[in-house]
Amino acid sequence: MSKTKKTKKVALRKKLGGAGNRSVVSSIFFGIGDGSNSVSTGKIGMHPGMPCDYEIIGWAIAAEGSSPTCTVDLWVKAAGTAIPTVSDTIMGTKPSLASGNAVQSTTMLNWKSGQPIRGKQGDILIANLDAVSNATRVTIKFDYIRI
Repeated sequence: MSKTKKTKKVALRKKLGGAGNRSVVSSIFFGIGDGSNSVSTGKIGMHPGMPCDYEIIGWAIAAEGSSPTCTVDLWVKAAGTAIPTVSDTIMGTKPSLASGNAVQSTTMLNWKSGQPIRGKQGDILIANLDAVSNATRVTIKFDYIRI
Protein backbone atom coordinates (compact mmCIF):
# COMPACT_ATOMS: atom_id res chain seq x y z
CA MET A 1 0.00 0.00 0.00
CA SER A 2 1.37 3.41 -0.89
CA LYS A 3 2.10 5.95 1.83
CA THR A 4 -0.60 8.26 0.42
CA LYS A 5 -3.30 5.56 0.57
CA LYS A 6 -2.25 4.57 4.10
CA THR A 7 -2.36 8.22 5.25
CA LYS A 8 -5.84 8.64 3.75
CA LYS A 9 -7.08 5.46 5.47
CA VAL A 10 -5.72 6.61 8.85
CA ALA A 11 -7.36 10.03 8.38
CA LEU A 12 -10.69 8.42 7.50
CA ARG A 13 -10.49 6.03 10.48
CA LYS A 14 -9.86 9.01 12.80
CA LYS A 15 -12.74 10.95 11.26
CA LEU A 16 -15.08 8.00 11.79
CA GLY A 17 -14.01 7.45 15.39
CA GLY A 18 -11.48 4.71 14.84
CA ALA A 19 -8.10 4.21 16.46
CA GLY A 20 -6.50 7.45 17.49
CA ASN A 21 -9.68 9.51 17.84
CA ARG A 22 -10.22 9.94 21.57
CA SER A 23 -12.95 12.58 21.41
CA VAL A 24 -15.64 10.30 19.98
CA VAL A 25 -18.19 9.34 22.61
CA SER A 26 -19.63 5.83 22.58
CA SER A 27 -22.32 4.43 24.87
CA ILE A 28 -23.26 1.18 26.59
CA PHE A 29 -26.92 0.59 27.47
CA PHE A 30 -28.38 -1.68 30.12
CA GLY A 31 -32.12 -2.17 30.62
CA ILE A 32 -34.60 -4.12 32.67
CA GLY A 33 -38.39 -4.35 32.80
CA ASP A 34 -41.32 -4.72 30.45
CA GLY A 35 -43.11 -1.43 31.15
CA SER A 36 -46.01 -3.19 32.93
CA ASN A 37 -44.66 -5.15 35.89
CA SER A 38 -42.58 -3.83 38.79
CA VAL A 39 -38.81 -4.08 38.47
CA SER A 40 -36.77 -5.74 41.23
CA THR A 41 -33.21 -5.14 42.40
CA GLY A 42 -30.42 -7.20 40.87
CA LYS A 43 -28.34 -7.41 37.72
CA ILE A 44 -29.64 -5.30 34.85
CA GLY A 45 -27.29 -6.66 32.23
CA MET A 46 -23.75 -7.54 31.23
CA HIS A 47 -21.39 -6.14 28.59
CA PRO A 48 -19.03 -9.03 27.81
CA GLY A 49 -15.99 -7.11 26.58
CA MET A 50 -15.08 -3.48 26.09
CA PRO A 51 -13.77 -2.84 22.56
CA CYS A 52 -10.94 -0.54 23.67
CA ASP A 53 -9.21 1.07 26.63
CA TYR A 54 -11.75 3.58 27.92
CA GLU A 55 -12.77 6.31 30.35
CA ILE A 56 -16.39 6.55 31.47
CA ILE A 57 -17.39 10.20 31.19
CA GLY A 58 -21.10 10.25 31.98
CA TRP A 59 -24.32 8.39 32.62
CA ALA A 60 -28.06 8.74 32.14
CA ILE A 61 -31.06 6.93 33.64
CA ALA A 62 -34.61 6.82 32.30
CA ALA A 63 -37.38 4.96 34.12
CA GLU A 64 -41.04 4.29 33.52
CA GLY A 65 -43.56 4.19 36.35
CA SER A 66 -45.33 6.48 38.76
CA SER A 67 -42.58 8.55 40.44
CA PRO A 68 -39.90 5.88 39.95
CA THR A 69 -36.65 5.97 41.91
CA CYS A 70 -33.55 3.81 41.54
CA THR A 71 -29.83 3.52 42.25
CA VAL A 72 -27.44 1.74 39.89
CA ASP A 73 -23.99 0.29 40.53
CA LEU A 74 -21.34 -0.70 37.97
CA TRP A 75 -19.10 -3.72 38.46
CA VAL A 76 -15.99 -4.26 36.32
CA LYS A 77 -13.61 -7.20 36.00
CA ALA A 78 -10.62 -7.55 33.69
CA ALA A 79 -11.00 -9.91 30.76
CA GLY A 80 -10.67 -13.52 31.76
CA THR A 81 -12.87 -16.39 32.85
CA ALA A 82 -14.86 -14.75 35.68
CA ILE A 83 -17.65 -12.18 35.60
CA PRO A 84 -17.79 -9.18 37.95
CA THR A 85 -19.46 -9.35 41.36
CA VAL A 86 -20.38 -6.71 43.93
CA SER A 87 -16.78 -6.80 45.20
CA ASP A 88 -15.77 -5.40 41.78
CA THR A 89 -17.80 -2.21 42.15
CA ILE A 90 -16.09 0.90 40.81
CA MET A 91 -18.69 3.55 41.52
CA GLY A 92 -18.25 6.33 44.07
CA THR A 93 -21.51 8.18 44.21
CA LYS A 94 -23.75 5.73 42.43
CA PRO A 95 -25.98 6.99 39.61
CA SER A 96 -29.50 7.47 40.93
CA LEU A 97 -32.89 8.74 39.88
CA ALA A 98 -34.63 10.52 42.77
CA SER A 99 -37.38 12.47 41.01
CA GLY A 100 -38.92 12.70 37.58
CA ASN A 101 -38.40 10.00 34.98
CA ALA A 102 -34.92 10.82 33.69
CA VAL A 103 -31.59 12.15 34.94
CA GLN A 104 -28.05 12.45 33.57
CA SER A 105 -24.63 13.48 34.84
CA THR A 106 -21.02 13.80 33.81
CA THR A 107 -19.75 13.27 37.37
CA MET A 108 -17.93 9.95 37.31
CA LEU A 109 -15.31 9.04 39.91
CA ASN A 110 -13.98 5.70 41.12
CA TRP A 111 -14.94 5.27 44.78
CA LYS A 112 -11.70 3.44 45.57
CA SER A 113 -9.33 6.08 44.19
CA GLY A 114 -11.38 9.24 43.61
CA GLN A 115 -9.94 9.25 40.07
CA PRO A 116 -11.76 9.07 36.73
CA ILE A 117 -13.15 5.63 35.90
CA ARG A 118 -10.79 4.08 33.38
CA GLY A 119 -10.50 0.53 32.14
CA LYS A 120 -8.92 -1.77 29.61
CA GLN A 121 -10.00 -3.41 26.40
CA GLY A 122 -11.79 -6.67 27.16
CA ASP A 123 -13.15 -5.57 30.56
CA ILE A 124 -16.47 -7.17 31.48
CA LEU A 125 -19.11 -4.79 32.88
CA ILE A 126 -22.26 -5.55 34.85
CA ALA A 127 -24.85 -2.95 35.82
CA ASN A 128 -26.68 -3.78 39.05
CA LEU A 129 -29.88 -2.19 40.29
CA ASP A 130 -29.12 -1.64 43.99
CA ALA A 131 -32.43 0.01 44.87
CA VAL A 132 -35.69 0.59 43.00
CA SER A 133 -39.27 1.60 43.69
CA ASN A 134 -42.31 2.30 41.50
CA ALA A 135 -40.45 1.45 38.27
CA THR A 136 -41.71 -0.83 35.51
CA ARG A 137 -38.74 -0.28 33.19
CA VAL A 138 -35.25 1.15 33.84
CA THR A 139 -32.59 1.94 31.26
CA ILE A 140 -29.12 3.23 32.09
CA LYS A 141 -26.53 4.51 29.66
CA PHE A 142 -22.83 4.88 30.36
CA ASP A 143 -20.89 7.15 27.97
CA TYR A 144 -17.20 6.48 27.39
CA ILE A 145 -14.30 7.69 25.29
CA ARG A 146 -11.36 5.72 23.90
CA ILE A 147 -8.11 6.38 25.76
